[in-house]
Amino acid sequence: MAASTITFPKPKVAPVSRVRQILALTKEEDLVAELAKFEDAIYEAGAPLIRLLGQDVRSTDVISQLDHMTEVERWRERTSRWHSLAKCFVEHCKSDHFIVARTKGVTEFERAAYQKRLTAGFVGLETWLEGLIYSIDSRVNLCKKLAGLEDNGRPNGRFS
Repeated sequence: MAASTITFPKPKVAPVSRVRQILALTKEEDLVAELAKFEDAIYEAGAPLIRLLGQDVRSTDVISQLDHMTEVERWRERTSRWHSLAKCFVEHCKSDHFIVARTKGVTEFERAAYQKRLTAGFVGLETWLEGLIYSIDSRVNLCKKLAGLEDNGRPNGRFS
C-alpha cells in the first residue's frame, strides 16, 4: 500500500465540528438531531480506518508494514478530535440548558434519568472512539514490532 492512498472522506451530512457549535445547542431536539448527524458522520468518514484496522498485517514485507502503520497513524488526530467533541457533548448535556427543574412531583430519579437519556448516545460514542484510539496505537506498535523497530523508532539492527 502506498503512503497517502487513504483520503479523509467528507460525510454527506456535516455535523457540528467546533466546541462553540456544541455550546450553542440549547434545545433537546437540536441536541438529539446533532447526535444522529455526528454518529452518521463518524461512521461514514471513519470507514477507511475501520477497514485498515481489520487488515491482517502479519507479513515479511517491511515496507508494506510501515506503509500500513503510516496510514493508520494518520487517523489518530482526527479520531482524537471526534473523541473530544463527544466528550464535550456529554458534558454539555449536563449543563443548565438541559436540567429538569426541581418542582413538586419531579423526583431526583426522574431528573437523573433525563440527564442519562441525553448523555447515553454521546457516552457510547465517546467509549467507542476511545477504543478506536487504543486500536490505532496498538496497531502502530504492532507494526513497529513486526518491522523490527525499537520503541524509539530506530532499527534494532534489522536495517543497519
